[in-house]
Amino acid sequence: MKYIKSCAAALLALAAVQAASAQTTIRVTGSTAFRSATIAGIKSLLGSTYDEVYQVSSSSTTGSTNSNFTTFVGTYSGNSVIIQCAWTGSAEGIRDVAQGLNQKFIKSSYVVNNTPGTIETASTTSASSDTSVFESGIPEIAMADNTQAATIFKTPALTQTAVGIIPFVFVKGQVAAGHPSKTAFDSVTNITSQMAKAVYAGGAPLSFFTGATADSSTYIYGLGRNPFSGTRIVTFAETGIGSTSTATQFTPTTTSTNITGMSLTVADTTNGFTSGNNGYSSGGTLVGDLYKPVSDTDGSGNAQDGVPFGLIGYVGVSDAATMLKSINAGSGTDTSAVLSYNGVRLVPTYSSSGQSTTWDYTPLKEGKYSFWSVAYLSYRKSSGANGTTAISGLPKTFADGLATYIIGNVPSSSGVKLADMKVTRTTEGGAISLK
Repeated sequence: MKYIKSCAAALLALAAVQAASAQTTIRVTGSTAFRSATIAGIKSLLGSTYDEVYQVSSSSTTGSTNSNFTTFVGTYSGNSVIIQCAWTGSAEGIRDVAQGLNQKFIKSSYVVNNTPGTIETASTTSASSDTSVFESGIPEIAMADNTQAATIFKTPALTQTAVGIIPFVFVKGQVAAGHPSKTAFDSVTNITSQMAKAVYAGGAPLSFFTGATADSSTYIYGLGRNPFSGTRIVTFAETGIGSTSTATQFTPTTTSTNITGMSLTVADTTNGFTSGNNGYSSGGTLVGDLYKPVSDTDGSGNAQDGVPFGLIGYVGVSDAATMLKSINAGSGTDTSAVLSYNGVRLVPTYSSSGQSTTWDYTPLKEGKYSFWSVAYLSYRKSSGANGTTAISGLPKTFADGLATYIIGNVPSSSGVKLADMKVTRTTEGGAISLK
């Protein structure tokens, strides 16, 4: 009897191995700015029944649409599939797909067992270094806010399919009551490309924004993304800083409710990002700091020690909406954090009842507002490093299906459909022309 049980156990184990080997794993990485549109597409392709697990990195993580790591287990086109997502940034995603480099993904084994006919989710707070939850794998698909040509990872060339338009905005933080420049800072409604250059070269006096000499003793500093970010590439191209140029960006010192100081961003020696030139890996994390009010002075001991300051950042509209939700805390309707760019504003309307933001994209569609880029779905079209080959079979069918879905279903919370645009451009920050 024991032998029979052992044989049965062995057969069950063998069946489990065979079932696992029959699954196709497809890995997606890249841009956080178009993450919600991509997640919606993945869920649509998987149909009505799937499992998912996502990482909770902060209190603002409410699901897979704003988590940096998500894994799905489901069925696509009659095939059992595992879809692993790691949202690292546009340039890093392009690099990893083009060069066949490993990225961290949540293991499919961590996904809860699904009850047939229902959708269940699970979450994990584990760091990506936790090998019991995460595993390494080479991604096949990269979402990007920019062309491959705008990055330093130009080869081997990828196939890039335009799937939508990503609007970006500059957002300002808040300053606490009692801040010596609160009235002046609160009056700031616009940033120009020249102001942005000054801010990201190390800071600019508030008087640049207000036109009042009395405000020259308060400084505006910039929070920003790391050099692998498509949001940064687009912002720096659009403002004339230069898509791959070095910047001076800061990290605030925060409490649960306030910003009490700041310092240059910490260097990332793994990727070669120097102190100040480094930045946030996620727009959601950036706005999670930026929305907190700044106290009266900077006590961090940097070059502007003791000088009152305010903060500004650049983000996609989905992250800007997250910031407005944090600012309004479920009851307000304040949208003053969203600045005009070169005198033109994408007007947001915040609903306190729905805790959501809608945008008027008319000036962008017509060519008046220029702070935007084309979103791309990218994959390998030839063999590359580390034994990688051109995408083919089910992964290619899935990738093309995902692109088709996004093209036709870009949610207004993420951006604009290509078909709705009256204008076009061929490069980040390039000339805009009629279609």
